[in-house]
Amino acid sequence: MKALSLFQSGATLILYLLFFLSPWIKAWRRKELGKSYFVGLLFATFFYYGTPIWLWLYGWKTTFLLIAYCIGSVFLAVVVISSVFSIGDSLIVGILVQVPIRVIAGSWLANNHSRLRANKAIA
Repeated sequence: MKALSLFQSGATLILYLLFFLSPWIKAWRRKELGKSYFVGLLFATFFYYGTPIWLWLYGWKTTFLLIAYCIGSVFLAVVVISSVFSIGDSLIVGILVQVPIRVIAGSWLANNHSRLRANKAIA
């Protein structure tokens, strides 16, 4: 189980950096405010292991919704893939599908970090 968790974290880290390292460096050079690629990287890599961080940054409601949307997306993707390709062991498909979904969620979080933090400050 530990090796599986390390595989998911490592694959997610590599995939996130492949897609978002260049925009991250460009945003850093232009000193763009409002985007937090590092938080997106942390979310994609650590996901539910980082729950204390997400609770501190965004509060209960947003943290719950972030994790629930990721889990729901994985479930929906696995159901669709299993029905189309009639795969017997959907656990392996779920493990593999989690990686791109966590990267997508991390990129969304990177683009919406400041808005979510402002919403927590208001609430």
